[in-house]
Amino acid sequence: SMAVDAADPCVLDGIAHPIDAFAAQPTVARMAVTAQGRSWCVAMNGRIAYRTRRVGEIAPCVEGLLLQVALLRYAGHVRLHAGAVCSGGRIHVVAGPSGAGKSTLCVALANAGASLLTDELVLLGPGGTVVPWSRTARLRDPPPPQMPVPLYDLPRGAALATVVCLEGRGTIPQLQDISPAVLLATLWPSCIGGPGAPEPLPQMAVLATALARVRCMR
Repeated sequence: SMAVDAADPCVLDGIAHPIDAFAAQPTVARMAVTAQGRSWCVAMNGRIAYRTRRVGEIAPCVEGLLLQVALLRYAGHVRLHAGAVCSGGRIHVVAGPSGAGKSTLCVALANAGASLLTDELVLLGPGGTVVPWSRTARLRDPPPPQMPVPLYDLPRGAALATVVCLEGRGTIPQLQDISPAVLLATLWPSCIGGPGAPEPLPQMAVLATALARVRCMR
């Protein structure tokens, strides 16, 4: 469960989505957002984690802290900076650096009928299990009228089917099939470390096993 205390309604409005996205995560924590003089303080489990004078900075801080707590629940999973959609019980992951077009491609796939799972973070576990970090897609350019697309829960029994890696900003994806070994080398910079993350060699083993079972593209 997650409980959040905030003294200002506008703060609660700003953090509503991060809290909703976190609600399904099987982790226990308590967060408080309080005003101290001219500053806002964000505390996790009684300890101040962030202090700011700008209300607009609170929501990203809350989301980041919730993400840190949730990731500890999934120690041993590979953390990919990636988006994901689901169609017909098949999960398609789109990885790549910031600005490469992950969110744009995921939103386009969602508009074509796929279910948007995330545009930010995907956890891959042993055996190819997928845990998406639910977050509304954030596009760099103004979104068209049909945005934002809704987020969906991961369907029961859905399986990883495709992993695509976009190679950089301004690069037009060719969407060509490549070998798991080539994709492993391409994806490696998209893996995220931090507390609870696997050591490099076990992380590479988990990723290599997952890629060996799916279609690999870039």
